[in-house]
Amino acid sequence: MKHEIFCEILRNNMEYATGCTEPAAVALCAAFARKYLEGDIQKIEVEASINIIKNVFSVGIPNTDRKGLSYAAALGAIAGNPDKKLQVIDSIGQKDVESAIVLVDSGNVTVKKKETDERLFIGVLLSNTNNYSRCIISGSHTNVTLIEKNGRVLYENMHDKSVDFLKQDENVLNLQNIVDFVNELDRTNDDLKIIEDAIYYNSEIAMKGHEHGYNLETGRQLNDLFFERGEPKDLLSAVMISTANGVDARMAGLNHTVVTNSGSGNQGITCTVPVLEAGKYLGKEEDAVFRAVTLSHLVSIYIHRNFGLLSALCGAVIAATAASCGISYLMGGSIGEINCCINNMLGTLSGMLCDGAKADCSMKVATCCASACFSAYMAMHGKSISNNEGIVEKEAKDTIKNFVRLSDDCSEIMDETMIDIMLNKIKTIQYFSPQKEASQYRDASF
Repeated sequence: MKHEIFCEILRNNMEYATGCTEPAAVALCAAFARKYLEGDIQKIEVEASINIIKNVFSVGIPNTDRKGLSYAAALGAIAGNPDKKLQVIDSIGQKDVESAIVLVDSGNVTVKKKETDERLFIGVLLSNTNNYSRCIISGSHTNVTLIEKNGRVLYENMHDKSVDFLKQDENVLNLQNIVDFVNELDRTNDDLKIIEDAIYYNSEIAMKGHEHGYNLETGRQLNDLFFERGEPKDLLSAVMISTANGVDARMAGLNHTVVTNSGSGNQGITCTVPVLEAGKYLGKEEDAVFRAVTLSHLVSIYIHRNFGLLSALCGAVIAATAASCGISYLMGGSIGEINCCINNMLGTLSGMLCDGAKADCSMKVATCCASACFSAYMAMHGKSISNNEGIVEKEAKDTIKNFVRLSDDCSEIMDETMIDIMLNKIKTIQYFSPQKEASQYRDASF
């Protein structure tokens, strides 16, 4: 029974996505609304929570050279396929992009902040002279809670299956049970295709980032830094370079599938690629690496269980913490070393802020990956931050509680400040429609 539960936890908290998940979720919401609108689209109105706005603000949209919430909504409404979930706009063409640009530039796409306690909320209203349709996504990136057409509710459901599994009882979803499951899993009988796909797709995007170079080219820059003098490749450099390459490509909007973790493609990459690189470096067999990747994804889901999907704190810290656990597992570590990894990582990186999805996420991920390797190495030598220091407790589960408390108690004020800083720079950002989006945000009392 435990195996079935853990497999379902993985399936419910890992998804296929193209590009950043927040613009994809906005496009998905718009695509669902379009499905029920009779006639042409004349106007699009979008409401979104701060964390959605923050994460759509500066990240590339697949198949376009555009960024921003207005374009994500317009593309989803014009050409999105809601059946493809977070791959909703991976098949759009140039004509669709041109139509979206015309719609945005005409001033008929408006965006405002939703006053809500929910960290993940998207509402899209499509209308023309005679009809309107509305869709709401909340709680998680693909969780449709309302569909409305011309005043008639067609669908309403606040139940979110993925959140149910995040809230699994501590007696079910805990570190010891995760280690036991990973040690006992049977790839013949357990449904772990999502892990197989994470290994395939997330390593593929890392290779594409290396081959072509995107955005800041953090992975390539690290490669030059480490190998400028022809120094031999070590675990630290391999993990940092490959993972950064994948995030470089994804933040640029490369039209390539990734497998997410807890709603984030960057976190899916970070849970996967460092462990794969560690497996290569340590000369481990495929089965051991598969188990370590599974452990990494489960630890990330476990930490997100109370942390949630979006926060003012950087989610890469959680994914890299999970990867550190996977690396230590490959080194021969078990529950004691995993406990140390979590304490070392959260004690070191808990202050890293999320200022939105964007090009420099690859630098944050590379930094987290360096700490992941170092924390695993220290854990294998019995070194852990003392429970007399900072947020760290003796047991990792209690350190996680303190980390969650930081997010819960501080996110609102940090997010408001972060958005204000971002909007004060908006006049220098060229991809927004001639200051219209800036004025819309201002009108929403940011």
